Amino acid sequence: MNKIGNYALLGTYEYGDRNNVEVIATSDKPEKLRCIKKAINQVNTKLMDKDRDEPSKEVTDIIDDKLSEIDLVDDTTAFVNQINIIGIFNIIEVDSEITINCHKCNKILFQGTEKEAKRQIIYCTDCAQEKTE
Repeated sequence: MNKIGNYALLGTYEYGDRNNVEVIATSDKPEKLRCIKKAINQVNTKLMDKDRDEPSKEVTDIIDDKLSEIDLVDDTTAFVNQINIIGIFNIIEVDSEITINCHKCNKILFQGTEKEAKRQIIYCTDCAQEKTE
């Protein structure tokens, strides 16, 4: 499994059918993402009102030197996408693992995430059977 960084650079692609917010890059170091953000903004500025199908050598050098890991250039057409940066965000895990025990016999009834447990009816069949006997 690939480890993602603790920080993510999010953005949207201006052209084509990619109209979702996307993770542009991740890193454990926000400084690295700030450098990527700066390079993307440089490319966008240099290509403003210019043909994105034929970028200048200066733009190509920025992409090759600083943005090689970013999906900025279409492989088929060589079109340079415009990425609108939303920001750099700290990644945290929200849906944590939980364990639910029977309050009477302490038997483990469920282990998983809060999301998985939602809307489930969780009860101890052993203790419920004792009540009916």
